[in-house]
Amino acid sequence: MESRHLEALQRVRPDLIRIARSTAERGFSYRGFKVGCAGFFYRPKGIGLTERYRIFRAANAKPLEGKSKFCGEMTTSCYARSNGYELIIALAVAGLPQPDGGSGIKSDTLHPCEDCRPFLSGLPEARPDTRIITIHNHNGIVQDFSLQRILEIHGDPVPWAI
Repeated sequence: MESRHLEALQRVRPDLIRIARSTAERGFSYRGFKVGCAGFFYRPKGIGLTERYRIFRAANAKPLEGKSKFCGEMTTSCYARSNGYELIIALAVAGLPQPDGGSGIKSDTLHPCEDCRPFLSGLPEARPDTRIITIHNHNGIVQDFSLQRILEIHGDPVPWAI
């Protein structure tokens, strides 16, 4: 990741965490599971810093058991993509940890789910070093990983590996 993107991320990191946590309150699930995501994105053709860098947010929605779900990470990334943002610098994901449906791993913070991880790694806007900031929405633990490390932790294929 270019140093200018990392410098910009350091300036907005507290905001990403705060926005992800507050956005989780807007989540909706038939079982009460709420997730918020705040993403920090870049597009090279923006006018000034405010259009080159932008934060998008989304909450999860799963109104019915056994039906489709809409994860905050997917929705945030799709919204940024549809607005012309070409790089995912970071995603902050907030919620209560639970055992992962794919790997079975229960982490200290909420990681992107078994559907989000391959979705994100398949997007042209994502990079191995895209930052994934995970947040436990009750005890305040915050962890920072690369997307590649999240995939490795859960035993997912790493598309950038040679």
